Amino acid sequence: MKATTKILSVLSLPSLVIFAFLFWPISTELPVNGIETGAEAISVLLLSSWDDVYSLEYNNYWRSEASEEFVEGRYDEVLDAASLGDEFFNQFLQSKGITHVLVPESTSVRGQIFHKWGERGSIDIDVNSRFFTLIEKTSGPFASALYKVRQSGSNSDQDVAADYSLEWSNVDWWFYRSGRSKKEVGMYSYGGYSIGYDGGEDSSWFYDLSPDRSNELILQFNSESIQKVGIRIGLRAAYGVSAPDHEVLVETKNFSERLTLTAAGPSYVDVVVEAGSEIRIKNVTPCKLPREFEPNDESIFKICYGVGTVQVTPVNVSQ
Repeated sequence: MKATTKILSVLSLPSLVIFAFLFWPISTELPVNGIETGAEAISVLLLSSWDDVYSLEYNNYWRSEASEEFVEGRYDEVLDAASLGDEFFNQFLQSKGITHVLVPESTSVRGQIFHKWGERGSIDIDVNSRFFTLIEKTSGPFASALYKVRQSGSNSDQDVAADYSLEWSNVDWWFYRSGRSKKEVGMYSYGGYSIGYDGGEDSSWFYDLSPDRSNELILQFNSESIQKVGIRIGLRAAYGVSAPDHEVLVETKNFSERLTLTAAGPSYVDVVVEAGSEIRIKNVTPCKLPREFEPNDESIFKICYGVGTVQVTPVNVSQ
């Protein structure tokens, strides 16, 4: 289970702004990324997509002074909340007193705060939705955009619990985590940072490594504060347009559904699980070597299917 993050408010002078960060700011006397937020801004949260975290000057500074773990480890609770959907995230921000979010220019142009699923569900927050209003943009090496968090009418005084984790079994760590690299530049300093996903940002591929490892993918939902969630999983047939049909069985303790994966596009299954419960994905038809349908492909690895989407949504316990 990931540690719960507490958002801290740091008071500044009356003419400045109250910033809400996940850790202490470098200085509360400077505009954020060159944006003068004005008197009405009460609390600002720095937020980004998976590939532009360090396009925000504050994050970039603390990576060089400390580490990536120092910067990103303090975002766990925020990203958990973001992975539970636009409306839930809006309620979370209101419950924490966050009035504005600051995002890198690239996230603003993309129109979404995006993180691939992994130890939490997919994050796809629409910054152009009814929950945000664009206030200002800046240019330069740390170009960014400031959005106001709009009130959704929900009870903003009620604390919103968001901490949970997804635990994957019978796969290697790169199936559900990004890979990092950096180069030493001089003494005690680093540069050339890079981040990426082994299977790309769209999918991760499940391989048949039997008999050395079980041919069954297991996903477990864990949480002490969220009792029940709906999980929507998108599965892709292996080998793209050349993909042969492949059948899988998705099971929980009280649910079972067969899916036929084809080259036509992803297939989706919706499952409701309680905290501590597992989802098991079993191969019904054998996973195939590429040469079985592409004679010139000599790869020795059998790809069964790809996991393209894992969307997690809280479910009312009365449902």
